Amino acid sequence: MSSRTAHRSLSRDEALALARSAFPDQLLGPLFDGLHPAAGLRVVDQRGAGSALVEETRTGKRALLMSTLPLQAKRSDGKLAPIDLSLENTARGVGPTNSLAPFRVEPVSAARVSFPGKGVSISVRSGDRHSMQTANDRAFFANVLPDTDVAVTPLPDGAELSVLVRSPDAPEHFAFDVKLPEGARLRHAVAKDPIPDPDPTVSRLGAVDRLGIGGF
Repeated sequence: MSSRTAHRSLSRDEALALARSAFPDQLLGPLFDGLHPAAGLRVVDQRGAGSALVEETRTGKRALLMSTLPLQAKRSDGKLAPIDLSLENTARGVGPTNSLAPFRVEPVSAARVSFPGKGVSISVRSGDRHSMQTANDRAFFANVLPDTDVAVTPLPDGAELSVLVRSPDAPEHFAFDVKLPEGARLRHAVAKDPIPDPDPTVSRLGAVDRLGIGGF
C-alpha cells in the first residue's frame, strides 16, 4: 500500500497505535515532575516554590537546586504540593493532579480544554466530537478532522495541543475556537522551532503542529 494512503480512515485504536510509533515526542516523552525535576534527581526537601534539596539517585550526592519553574503548586485545599501532571478523573473531566494552571479535558469533545475559574477554553473548530483515550498521561482524540488526531499534553503552567496529521487528505489549515473572559485577548507567541511548510510531493505522515495555552 502506498505510504500516501496507508494511514487513511483509521479506527481510534489504530490511530492511537500509529501516534505512539510515529509521534513519540507527543505521546511518550516524560512529563515534568516536581519530585523528580531532572533525570537521575529526586527532591529530598523543598526549600521554596522554585528551590529544593535534591539527591542524585545513582551516587546519593546532594545539592541545592534552583529552578526557574516552580516545583510546587497549590492543591485544591490551598496547600502546596509537588507538581504532578499525571491525569486524574474529576467531575468536570480529566486533568492534571496538581499544576500551576489546572485544566480539564472534556471526555467527549473536539479536544476541548477548559481552565476552571478562568473563563478560558479552547477546542478544534469544526472538529468532530469523539470519545477521549488516554496514553501516558496525555488525552488523545482520534479523527477530530479527516485523518487528523489531537493530543493534549499537560504542562506545569498550562496545556499543549498537538495536531497530528496522517495523510494528504488531512486539512491544510487548522483553526481553534477560543473562549476568553471579558477584557482578555490572545497574545501570539512565536514557536522556538517553527514547523516548515509541508512538501506537497511527500506523504504528510509525521506533520505536527502545536499550540500551547496557559501561564495565567
